[in-house]
Amino acid sequence: MEFGEPVKSADGSYIVKVTGDVKFQVTNTTLGDTTSVTSSDAKTIKDIEESILLKAEEVSESWFGQVVSPGRLRRSFNSSIEDSVFDCIMSKSVTYWNSKKELVTSEDVGTNVDCIVELVGVRISKKIFEPLFRIIQVKEHRQVQKPSYMFKDEPEDEDII
Repeated sequence: MEFGEPVKSADGSYIVKVTGDVKFQVTNTTLGDTTSVTSSDAKTIKDIEESILLKAEEVSESWFGQVVSPGRLRRSFNSSIEDSVFDCIMSKSVTYWNSKKELVTSEDVGTNVDCIVELVGVRISKKIFEPLFRIIQVKEHRQVQKPSYMFKDEPEDEDII
C-alpha cells in the first residue's frame, strides 16, 4: 500500500490517494443506506485502518502541516466501522454478478450480497481524517437452503411383549 501526497479537493479537504492492490471481500452483507460487516470482515478493515494510522504517524508533517502526536492522531481518526456498520461508497462503475458468475444489473441482485471493496484514499479535513473505501463489485449471496423433512410419519406402535 503506497500513499501519495495530499491534494486539495473542491470541498476544501485534502485527499491522499492510495495505490497498490488494497481490495478485500465483505461477505454476506446487506446493501442499502448502510453496509453491515461480520467480525472477520471488521478485523480486515481495522487492520487496514491501523496501517493508515501508522503511516499518518510517519508522515504527519506532510499530511497535516505539522508534527502530530500519535495520541492526537488516534483521537482525530474517524473509523469506517461503528457498531458493525461499514461506511463506504458505491463506485460509479460498480459491476453486479449473480450466483452463476453472470454479469447482471443492480435490479437483478437482492439485498443479501458479497462485495469487493477497495481502499482508494484518505480524506483529511480540519479536525478529522478518515479512510475512503468504495464498493467495486457486488455478487448476490446465495444461501443454500437445506431440504426440510416433509414425510407424515405414522405414530410408531409400541411393541407389547
